[in-house]
Amino acid sequence: MTQSASKKLIIISIILVAVGVGIVIRFYFAEQNAGDTAIIDDTRKVATIPNEYADAIIDIELARNGKSAAYSVFKNGEYFVTIGDKPEKKYKVGDLYDAIGGLDGFGDWPPELVMSPDGTKVAYSVQENGKQFVVFDGIEGKRYSKVGQLTFSDDSQHFAYAAADFTDSINPATYRSVMVVDGIEREPFQTIGFQGFLPNTGDVLYVGSNMVWPGARNISTVVIGERKDKVYEDALIGSLAFSENGKTIAYYPSPTIKDGKHVKQYL
Repeated sequence: MTQSASKKLIIISIILVAVGVGIVIRFYFAEQNAGDTAIIDDTRKVATIPNEYADAIIDIELARNGKSAAYSVFKNGEYFVTIGDKPEKKYKVGDLYDAIGGLDGFGDWPPELVMSPDGTKVAYSVQENGKQFVVFDGIEGKRYSKVGQLTFSDDSQHFAYAAADFTDSINPATYRSVMVVDGIEREPFQTIGFQGFLPNTGDVLYVGSNMVWPGARNISTVVIGERKDKVYEDALIGSLAFSENGKTIAYYPSPTIKDGKHVKQYL
């Protein structure tokens, strides 16, 4: 590709890669010619984008090793993902703002596209006919009212996301939320706060909460893999964190307020 036939447009991503005790910064560029746009790492092409879609890209996902890429496109009411240079199925989604579950797990924008750290697997969320679902390695999952928080484990061996069904989107009492881990639903709660995979274990870490009537009492617990930690009544669990090796977990059960007073104080 000659200089006259192409020009570098913009750095589209900067990936930090740990090498030994140091950090390597890998720069990715979009380079355009008369026929297509290439995503390149230095001089190595990792994906090609036809120019008819170059102005309609909404997300680009790059593997940590820099050897593979995927991107998603929304144009003329269609949404699709291309992995490398191979486009996946196209979905008629109409208005993109109504199409995809994303940002905070159960939002409407933007679409979620994730690639495993080793670059061998891709997952993304789609909405079709009023239901949302996850496509994992080209296979469509179960339909839900909302899906989000698509996450791979650091070793690329496990994949999880949060999903919910409800009859009234603004009434938590109608929610049934689950973590879907490696394609299997875990115990349902009304609401879920997903933290991620614990390092070196493949276990998911999240908060599950239910409202109990009468009195709208909140019952919450931390879930580690398939094991529930202590159950807290009238408390909201926050500041959930874990150590780098995944062996230590910390969180704070914050007391709820009723009639201007703390219901319970746990610390």
